Amino acid sequence: MQHDEPESRPKTAGVDRLRRVRVCSLFGIFDHEIPLNLDSRITIIHGPNGVGKTVILRMIHALLSAGSTGIEVLTRVPFAEFELEFESGDRVVVNQGSERSEGGGRDLHCEIHVGNTSTVIPLGVEPYAAAIRAVSEHIDDSWRYVRQGVWEDLRDGEIISSEELGRRYQVPENLVREVRLSPAIREISGKCRARLIGTDRLLTEARDIDGALEPSLSHRSLLLRRRMMQRDESKQKTIAFCSQDLTQRFREALSTYGSLTEQLDRSLVSRLLSKDHPRKTPEQLLALFKDLDEKRRRLVNLGLLNVQEDLLGQGASDEEVLDLVSNSTDVFSLYVHDMQRKLEVFDQLQTKLEILIGRTNQRFQFKQLSITRENGFEFKSEAGALVPAPDLSSGEQHEMILLYELLFIVEAGELVLIDEPEISLHLEWQMALLDDLKAAFLASNVDVLMATHSPAIARSMPEALVSLGSRTD
Repeated sequence: MQHDEPESRPKTAGVDRLRRVRVCSLFGIFDHEIPLNLDSRITIIHGPNGVGKTVILRMIHALLSAGSTGIEVLTRVPFAEFELEFESGDRVVVNQGSERSEGGGRDLHCEIHVGNTSTVIPLGVEPYAAAIRAVSEHIDDSWRYVRQGVWEDLRDGEIISSEELGRRYQVPENLVREVRLSPAIREISGKCRARLIGTDRLLTEARDIDGALEPSLSHRSLLLRRRMMQRDESKQKTIAFCSQDLTQRFREALSTYGSLTEQLDRSLVSRLLSKDHPRKTPEQLLALFKDLDEKRRRLVNLGLLNVQEDLLGQGASDEEVLDLVSNSTDVFSLYVHDMQRKLEVFDQLQTKLEILIGRTNQRFQFKQLSITRENGFEFKSEAGALVPAPDLSSGEQHEMILLYELLFIVEAGELVLIDEPEISLHLEWQMALLDDLKAAFLASNVDVLMATHSPAIARSMPEALVSLGSRTD
């Protein structure tokens, strides 16, 4: 399979990309070293069952996300040393101590090397369940611990820190301290945020429990997901969440478009009089009109705009347009400038929607995807019958969910960890999967580390492949 040359992507401010993962004596058997392919932005780990592919993804996610339950994997899984090295050269090294006499698991010792400074701290499951229970006795029942010293009010989705919660409810300071993260761990977990897309990705409820989706949701999406969970069982499927999330993104973009239109229209006369806008020649205006007409047509096809309004007018010749704009270049220059600003509101959404629709319709053989602002995803079979999104095959849902998360849910600069992307996919789809995902994650400016059993995926991009399986000497 042919792959394009890696695209140059801008660095994300404040992000220190992960460049190497090393684990020694995993399960007392394996030494693994995984250099991340930062040029192509995708790294694939491949190996037989039992070598620790999934565990390594969870260990990375645990350390970079520092979730309330995530770090527990580092206390349960036996290993001698686990190291993450970043693009800056900073490193974090975790060593396991002796097994605890009570509660199971092992104590952890963490060495954090940032610049010329080294810090050694004990690292336990954060936070201890007893600390959460103790704090909960001082607060309303509606509050739930989420992650990294953060609490959420289930009534309205409000998110606050442990410190703010302590002040609001006069929680004793010693209890608040027990549910804080070490500043050193905060610094490491803030370097490069990780997002885990696990094998249970078809159901939002299961994935929320694992911490793979919910910690990254916006306040809006958290409330939307909760309302969905209160409805019938079919609405618990991730594909339904994605569809509803997309309708909300449509509403937000259209609201911004409407507000900007109102603002520009209100100031039109004053801006014309001030002549404080770029002026174009008639020939430049003609070219811009054509570009804007094409852009509007694409937005209508995507469902973002309802009515096609050609700026040039139906049947107008180039000569007629040139004659018209020549008499009022100031007015038309400002009009074009305003139209460009208004349509720019849709740029990011348009690019990602075109990838989502294009890749989905290229892959799906018996149905086609379209988008509406009211219903989100709409699928029609080749016979013209509407197919509800939750009734797609499991393979179709897996493809859609991976694409949607990489396009719309991830944040720029994240490290996205994908476990077994090949689940439920036909061999032909497995062979094409990397091309589909690459289009999505490059548009979102993220790095991807995936673990797969699929020879088709492993062979489709050999330059990004890291084979696991060597035993400790």
